[in-house]
Amino acid sequence: MRLAVIDKQTTYNVKLERGEISLKEVIVTAPPITQRNDTLLYNVASFQQKGDLYIEDVLKRMPGIEIDANGGITYQGVAINQVNIEGQNLMGDQYNLATQNMPAEAVSQVQVMQNDQPIRSLAGKVNTNRATLNLKLKRDYRLRPFGEIIGGYGTSGTYDDHITAIEAGKKNQFLLSAGINNQGNNYAQVVNGVSTVNSLYTNEPLPNLFLQNANNHKPPLSPEYYLRNESYYASMHYLHALSKYSTLRINGLWFHDATNLNDSTYDRYIANDTTTIFEASASHRQTNVIKGQMQYELNSEKIYLQDEVSGKLNAWHTDESINSQQGHVDERMRRRPLTLQNIFNMNINTGARLVQLSSIFRYFHAKEELYALPDTIDDSTRLKQFFMRNRIGTSFNVFGNPLLIGYIIEYKHNDVKQSNYDDAQYGEGKSISRYWLHTLEPVYEWNFRGGSMEFRLPVEWIHYRNAWKNNSDSRWMFSPSVKFDKKLNPVFSLSANASINQDANTIDVPVRNAITNNYRTFTDGIDSLNINKTDMVSGRLSYLSTIHLWSWDVYAVWTKTKSDYCRAYLYMPELTYSMAVWKQNKQYNWSLAYSIKKNFRSTHLTISHSMCYAYNKFLLSQNGIEDYVHSNVLNMSLSVYWDKLSWLHYKLSSAGNISWKGKDAFSQSNNALHNFYSTMHADVFPFPQLRLYADCSIESFEISHGNYSSNCFSNVGCEWNITKRFSLSVIARNIFNRRLYEETVFSGANYQYYSIPLCPRRFVVECRFRF
Repeated sequence: MRLAVIDKQTTYNVKLERGEISLKEVIVTAPPITQRNDTLLYNVASFQQKGDLYIEDVLKRMPGIEIDANGGITYQGVAINQVNIEGQNLMGDQYNLATQNMPAEAVSQVQVMQNDQPIRSLAGKVNTNRATLNLKLKRDYRLRPFGEIIGGYGTSGTYDDHITAIEAGKKNQFLLSAGINNQGNNYAQVVNGVSTVNSLYTNEPLPNLFLQNANNHKPPLSPEYYLRNESYYASMHYLHALSKYSTLRINGLWFHDATNLNDSTYDRYIANDTTTIFEASASHRQTNVIKGQMQYELNSEKIYLQDEVSGKLNAWHTDESINSQQGHVDERMRRRPLTLQNIFNMNINTGARLVQLSSIFRYFHAKEELYALPDTIDDSTRLKQFFMRNRIGTSFNVFGNPLLIGYIIEYKHNDVKQSNYDDAQYGEGKSISRYWLHTLEPVYEWNFRGGSMEFRLPVEWIHYRNAWKNNSDSRWMFSPSVKFDKKLNPVFSLSANASINQDANTIDVPVRNAITNNYRTFTDGIDSLNINKTDMVSGRLSYLSTIHLWSWDVYAVWTKTKSDYCRAYLYMPELTYSMAVWKQNKQYNWSLAYSIKKNFRSTHLTISHSMCYAYNKFLLSQNGIEDYVHSNVLNMSLSVYWDKLSWLHYKLSSAGNISWKGKDAFSQSNNALHNFYSTMHADVFPFPQLRLYADCSIESFEISHGNYSSNCFSNVGCEWNITKRFSLSVIARNIFNRRLYEETVFSGANYQYYSIPLCPRRFVVECRFRF
């Protein structure tokens, strides 16, 4: 309002009257990503789209976050520490079960705590370049249990039923999940979990079992297309907050899977006397798993205390009928491994000094049985293993930075009994071995603005003894390394590593006799100490712009490995034999990889692209020929997601790879093979409650030079959200009714041609109830 006054001697009275003006609609949009110190806050609503059922679907679109096939999460190319729900680590190494079953609509925010040290007493004392993810729930979902019940039934008596219940309160959290199906989902990712970064000193791989299926190939297809199975699982995860800093967590899982497979393989092993092996097999494989874990954790600023008791019992049964050029074979395998383990960690932070104590005790027992006809193989092997590792460490301030010094003592005892060997001195094929490993490990961390450097110089001494030999062996090992991390600016991060690592091969169990792996494969046991030396240099440059929703990562690594022995293979039509040859064995690898993810908000377009090149030089010895093989693999992938229109969403994913090798004693050609994969997916929403979708996958494999085998799979379906809680879906899988899958795999100097029959066309009706 403007008033013009000319006469300054006159007084004017102005009266304003009330009025109303309608404003245009104002839409307030929260930014997709905000930053609070070192924590990035991803607004789930900014990345969630129609059709996203679970939070994993949304995580895949977030810049800087990548998810592998098993549900493992990396942030800027580095594996994360853990996934918390409302600040609590409910799932441990099975966080994929939460991200794959947590409704996307229940999560308001994904918090990414960069360079997070989850142990409070180590904050400022021990640096880390790993992130922790925290799922922040909407208010309504924090006040009550929620989840879903799914019931699905299809043609030929197929079914797929699932239930999930979640509660994430302040003091109590639980996740209950169970499923049964015979439509190709064997729940392998549920049983295996994902790799998590716990304590560096309490991780130890389990020993490898001796029995192996002659053919254990898994085609790069969704199991829905070829797997004929009956799978069941039930899991329970419960966490109770005893106080502000202490929790009690219980995790349990039961799993059963019965699978029928019919496949054919044709292997060509290249040498002067090239050997071909053909096998057509029909197998029934059954797996049963029971595992449980209970953990107490006190995580305060002055003291950290963790004690974790766990156990796992497996039972694998395989009955296989095999036809080959040598005739018919009936084979039966039984494997029953048992693992009992206790892990303890304690840190005391006095301010000026840090005291650390960690230990792991584990008992492992496995019995394996093999029976095969007509050669009347009747073998059994029993392995008992006890393992312990204890560490005590402390830290001092040197030039204003922490110097950590730790002492580690490690012991392992192996007791192997093979029924097919009889020895008067040691009983029926007994192989007993043990070692003591002592390590002094100084670690110095130099912290500077925006980054840090870590210097490690562990010195190890191992004393190794096999009971069936009259002498023992002792070695000194040095493994210096340096690690560099630097935040160059708000968007760029740089990391580099260099190391010379010497370590004894203590994972492979020493055995004095040959090992029977299956009806046709035999392996020489390792009866001496093997030292590996690995030189490695790696670097990573990462970029993340929360403003432009753009992330990329470039990674390069070079390694040189030297071992005390190599394997020489003898391939014959009737058997395969792997011999241990004690001679220097070198292997060289280098690779370069990058990945890019970009969200274009104005056009509602998300693009992901990755490339990886890997070179590998390794020694190969088979059928009397020995030479170094130079292999090369180049992989590229591109994924595009577009959702500009409210009624149409489209996704295209394509990938391809080329493999080739240099000339060697096995072949004078480069043996180049090309493979291509592409998947197209479209969602159509005629009205908000109805979703129609279709996808088509095309795969093309080069069987031999210029000859390709192609497969095309297509699925269609519709989902009707009758109410907010209840929906009904109809799905048609493999609508082209593809019945056979074929591919060629090239490894080293050898080829494998593989084929497997596919499941016929299926129609499925599915009901989903959310609560």
